[in-house]
Amino acid sequence: MLAGVTQPTGLIVGAAVVVAYFVDWRRTRHRLRWDILALGLVPLGVVAFAMYCWIHFGNPFAYVVASSQGWQQHLQTAGIKYLISVLIHPHSWVHGSLLDFIYALLVLAVLAACYPIYRLLGPSYLVFTFLSCVLPILEFSSINSTGRYMSVIFPVFILLAYALSKWPALRDMTISGSALLLAVCVTGFAGGYGFS
Repeated sequence: MLAGVTQPTGLIVGAAVVVAYFVDWRRTRHRLRWDILALGLVPLGVVAFAMYCWIHFGNPFAYVVASSQGWQQHLQTAGIKYLISVLIHPHSWVHGSLLDFIYALLVLAVLAACYPIYRLLGPSYLVFTFLSCVLPILEFSSINSTGRYMSVIFPVFILLAYALSKWPALRDMTISGSALLLAVCVTGFAGGYGFS
């Protein structure tokens, strides 16, 4: 419920929990119990936030209105077109942004990880991974903020940890390299360079 109140992306968590519940129900074939009502908590959080906006701003969709005016944030295809353009014309980063090209590759890597995540962790983690990757692209006109959205898709890190467990030296190099990259990014962000 708190996920639904604080972020619209909390609905992604809710969708993954619904899938997990019904996968378990299908596997065990138990009778549906009263705890199925708990699946409504995330949407209830969204409704509670809409009520808050209605009471304080006179519009239950004040967040959506503010987002669409301030950040052009609404469902659209411009982000997907931009992503495809960056991938089709990889040389464009020479004249544009290397970071956008890296983000485009990151999106492809996360999408490629979806099937192994499904095999290793199951359908609920697949739903969380796929929606967490695709929805931000549908919401923005570019892929500028992709890094921060991809960085919280934890099933990818579980998959990576599982894959690297067979190669301890490569695992240690990955951990050290990631720590160094994190330090560089934090320093750059604190210094006002604006990358994340």
